[in-house]
Amino acid sequence: MVTIADEERGRPINFLATWLAVLENLPGSETFRELYVDDPEKGVHDVIHDGDLMCAFSASAVMRMFNLISGGEDVGFHTFVQTTEAQMKLAGWYEIDEPRPGCVVIFGIKMGDDGHSHYHIGFCLKDPQMVVSSMPELKALGKHGLHDLRDHDGNVRAPIRYYFHPKLET
Repeated sequence: MVTIADEERGRPINFLATWLAVLENLPGSETFRELYVDDPEKGVHDVIHDGDLMCAFSASAVMRMFNLISGGEDVGFHTFVQTTEAQMKLAGWYEIDEPRPGCVVIFGIKMGDDGHSHYHIGFCLKDPQMVVSSMPELKALGKHGLHDLRDHDGNVRAPIRYYFHPKLET
């Protein structure tokens, strides 16, 4: 059982309600807009491309905050959806057939401006037909319908997998 410090007198945290509240409050956040690496050839540069590729960074960091995923080597987050998804499975996330409040949703591949194919990741909100994920056009996290996500060319990016974690079942 997870509890809060003494000032809360050891009362258990309602994990799902807290998780959903955090997810509901993410839209508008620009927190994950930039991630800098030290590259010997390019120098210090932003690998998130000013928010264009921040979905795995933001999703893994939020999951890490709740100890629902293991971290990267040093920092506790990931920058690729495939790595995030693999670490989720190791941390106990399991695939479900239908979206549920608080689940993770993986969207199909799009071709990025960088010439590489990319999956997309987000979270279903209290209304599981609504998702919070990175929205490159906003340079921030935003809210959108489960079936309304589009790529740069206007093509729909369909959800392809949903995941849920045992800690969210209570």
